Amino acid sequence: MVLPPYRPRVPSKIEFRKRDIRIMAAKIRRSPTTLAGLIIVIAVLFVTAFGQYLAPYPEDYYAIHPEKTFLPPCSAHLFGTDELGRDVLSRVILGAKVSVVVGVSVVILSVLIGTPIGLLAGYCGGKLETVIMRITDIFLSIPSIVLALAICAMLAPTLENAVLALTVGWWAWYSRLGYSLAVTLKNNDYIVALKGMGASSWYIIFKEMLPNVIPILAVKATLDVGYAILAEAILGFLGFGVKPPTPEWGTMLSQARIHMPDVWWMATFPGIAIFITVMGFNLLGDGLRDVLDVTEQ
Repeated sequence: MVLPPYRPRVPSKIEFRKRDIRIMAAKIRRSPTTLAGLIIVIAVLFVTAFGQYLAPYPEDYYAIHPEKTFLPPCSAHLFGTDELGRDVLSRVILGAKVSVVVGVSVVILSVLIGTPIGLLAGYCGGKLETVIMRITDIFLSIPSIVLALAICAMLAPTLENAVLALTVGWWAWYSRLGYSLAVTLKNNDYIVALKGMGASSWYIIFKEMLPNVIPILAVKATLDVGYAILAEAILGFLGFGVKPPTPEWGTMLSQARIHMPDVWWMATFPGIAIFITVMGFNLLGDGLRDVLDVTEQ
């Protein structure tokens, strides 16, 4: 009896991905700080998505209750009420949508704008590299929050303008990151081989280089969401963010400072919300750096 030749089974791509996911999940479970960051981020996103249903007084988005002004924390109002009698807990929950949407939108737009530009400059080199990177350096030389304040001062205080103002000062960081990664990758053997085979620059940049930089982008983007939320709160605190009565954490802090320290709850709970959210994204970003084995660039 002749036995057929032995042919080892080659795992499929889906099996490889499932294995990678299981390894990542195991690393996250072994890291308490990463797990805590993940839980906080999931909770914040859940509140952002379903805040309208979680808020005990959703009508306090705009409603005014003169008979309930400055009530301290109690069973009916766990976080107390503000100068217009609105429930602070409800406004903190409803304000999560504004803060998180701005933070996530700024990072997504910055990644989509800055990363391709930086990869293109690093890969092509020459005059294109000089022009792109000098423009990038100009934006990097101006503090992001200062540039955002200048732009907001010229525009109407809306959610869209806050996103635009922060994105203008944020994309350059991803351009610089994409440039440094492209300079490192373009001399690798497989990139040189692809060029020798006649592959186009667009194919090499977006099909070969970009997938290799996704882990680094994921780590930086996760960290930057927290920083963007904090920057948006600063704009709101200084009066350049979304205008009242729209609930937003920075604007709530700005309104509360007038009544400090007597009405302490108006500033305490929005401040705690900002602290927990920013800390959650930072813990998750630091954990992803270890899980994805990303080195500093």
